[in-house]
Amino acid sequence: MGMDIFGIEPENEKGEYFRNTVWYWHPLWNYLWNELDVLTPEEHREGHFNEGLIIIKEKSKAIAKKLNRLIATGETENYIEKRREWINGLPDRFCYFCQGTGKIDPNPPSGKVPCHVCNGTGIARSPKAYCSMNIENMKDFAEFCEYSGGFEIW
Repeated sequence: MGMDIFGIEPENEKGEYFRNTVWYWHPLWNYLWNELDVLTPEEHREGHFNEGLIIIKEKSKAIAKKLNRLIATGETENYIEKRREWINGLPDRFCYFCQGTGKIDPNPPSGKVPCHVCNGTGIARSPKAYCSMNIENMKDFAEFCEYSGGFEIW
């Protein structure tokens, strides 16, 4: 599953469309909420769902401006690194997919097979470990925001 972000009044091709998997989108959207002071609580909440949240042009431009400033000063890269360290420090836990059994039954009645998430161990990384951030994605989103003329999240 992913998030499709469509420019409302794109100024050029860069503002037409932006897409992220949920694994990239949620950390990006949370970063905007935590660091930019642009989104309302309702926008933050609704932005995590692909139900058509509209961000107006002025707010989209503000996101681009503030995000580009944080990228240029190195603050975004520092945030990404600290987040990576935090995730790497999270303890392993019972696998959420197989409930710690190490086995799944993908096609009953064919029998159980090793879980693909934990490789049959019953222990897996925290689901947060699958959520990624990188500076290139942040730059691409800032550029999209700059030229989108506002956007809708689907």
